[in-house]
Amino acid sequence: MQIILAPDSFKKSLSATQVADALELGIKRVIPHCESVKLPIADGGEGTADALIKETNGRRFRKKVIGPLGSRVYACYEILGCERTAVIEMAASLSSMI
Repeated sequence: MQIILAPDSFKKSLSATQVADALELGIKRVIPHCESVKLPIADGGEGTADALIKETNGRRFRKKVIGPLGSRVYACYEILGCERTAVIEMAASLSSMI
C-alpha cells in the first residue's frame, strides 16, 4: 500500500514538512509496512517558500531593505534548487524595524 501525504502547514505551529512527518509517524504505527510519499504543499500563503526550497534543495537569503513606508526592514527571498527561479513569500514578510 502506498499513501501520499500532502499537507499544508498548521499556522504558527507546524510547517508542512513537520505535519507530513507527524502523519507518516502515525500511519507507520498503524500500518507499519506501507510506503509513504511525503509531498508537503502550501496554499500560496505562509509556508509556501519553505515547502519549495525544501523540495528543490533551494536556499534562503535575508537582506535589509527599505519597506513600503520608508523604514528599514528585513526581507527574505529564496532561490530554488534549479538556481533560475526566485521566490518571494509576501505572507511571511518581516516587518520588524532594523
